[in-house]
Amino acid sequence: MTRRSLDGACHLSAHARERGTTLVEAVLVMTLMVAVMSVLFGLFDAFTRSEHHHETTLDVRQELRQAMGEIEHDIHAATAIVPAASGVIAQTSLELSITDKAGTASMVRFRLDTTAKQLVREVITVAGGTAVSSRLLLRNVPPVSSATFRYFSIAGVELDPLALTPASLVSCVSRIQVDLHDSAIGGPTDLTQSLQVMPRSVRPEEVTCS
Repeated sequence: MTRRSLDGACHLSAHARERGTTLVEAVLVMTLMVAVMSVLFGLFDAFTRSEHHHETTLDVRQELRQAMGEIEHDIHAATAIVPAASGVIAQTSLELSITDKAGTASMVRFRLDTTAKQLVREVITVAGGTAVSSRLLLRNVPPVSSATFRYFSIAGVELDPLALTPASLVSCVSRIQVDLHDSAIGGPTDLTQSLQVMPRSVRPEEVTCS
């Protein structure tokens, strides 16, 4: 073999090694880039989920505050608590007779729809009647919500709607506790808010149990 042939073979061998080294480096760089991108996408996804959860929680809190504020206002303004048709209904429904400053009387009902998992405010014309108008207050009430309205005597003793007649419950009640639950649709957020309200029409000295 001539010297020129040997020089050519060595040159080709070195060139092949250079190409092989470059290919390995390219594969390593690509692998590293894929790993870095995977980490970045994971961090971005976690941040997006956290931000969505935070915004959803704020929306649920706002919905709870608005619903509680409206219920509290109507209970305070009520001239009478309307007896429910049964003790079971009294746990998830509250009917109030309200007279505004102009002397106009109306009846409203707050009702937990356990099938639709919603709390609504309804305007009715007669006790236990069909709603003439309805407005959604809470849109996704968790199924754990069994008793939305609880009743307490002047002595602070909780009254059992199942043990009293509806008329006796109304005559004994001094304060109404409202327990609201709400959660995000398709999300894990589950928040609660409770408040005890004394109707304007109820005067401690006039509370009588029969």
